[in-house]
Amino acid sequence: MPEPGHWVPGGERHLIAHRGASLFAPENSPEAVRQAAARGATDVEVDVNMTADGVLLAVHDGVVAGGGVRWISQMTEAEVRAAAAEAEAPDPPRLDDVLAVVAEAGLGIYLDVKQLLPGGPVVLGDLLRAHGLADHAVGASFRADLAGRLKSEAGLTTSLLFHDPGIDVHSLVRGLDLDFVHPCYDVFGAGALAPLTEAWVAAVRATGAGIVGWNTLDPAVAAAVFARGADGVCSDDPAVLVEAVATLA
Repeated sequence: MPEPGHWVPGGERHLIAHRGASLFAPENSPEAVRQAAARGATDVEVDVNMTADGVLLAVHDGVVAGGGVRWISQMTEAEVRAAAAEAEAPDPPRLDDVLAVVAEAGLGIYLDVKQLLPGGPVVLGDLLRAHGLADHAVGASFRADLAGRLKSEAGLTTSLLFHDPGIDVHSLVRGLDLDFVHPCYDVFGAGALAPLTEAWVAAVRATGAGIVGWNTLDPAVAAAVFARGADGVCSDDPAVLVEAVATLA
């Protein structure tokens, strides 16, 4: 079996700290990564945006408010930091600095890529390789175009995040050469598990793709998602996932 942090469908279970252990430290920060490792994560999920001058930032929101709302992709790194300071918002860390801690902690990395400029997938792939993380990484996105480019341009293991239970997974996996699909059905609250049927899981497995589940702080929900066939589940507190997996042993 692969070691934790090696992303292979049907391999080890991935206990993914959502934006790091974001319940205990600022999200997407180096300290959130350290907390994730301390609380039993095998991997961390980190958000990615790219500035106009080509710097990859570990930040969820694609816009910065400060002197008016502007997209990070339209701003230089210096402008992003100035706008964040003006808005009294957290200063977004460079992805480079976050990946250094991920590598030091021996974790895998699940990147939720929000946007990239032309050439961005190659820059991201090169950065992962520089940290020795390319074989322990997934390039994921809610944008199908980015998921496809992360595979075709950067050669990364890839995943598509989505909310729609009616999405044609077969065509997307085949068309984009995806390695994983990531249904974010937690948005449905109490009905979150309903679309994750045995038939749906079997249909995904038939394509050769793996499955990553959603963000939860409930060990019972996490255990149920794993039990229904997910390769990985996200949580703001990875200790919840450790507890969930222990009930399945």
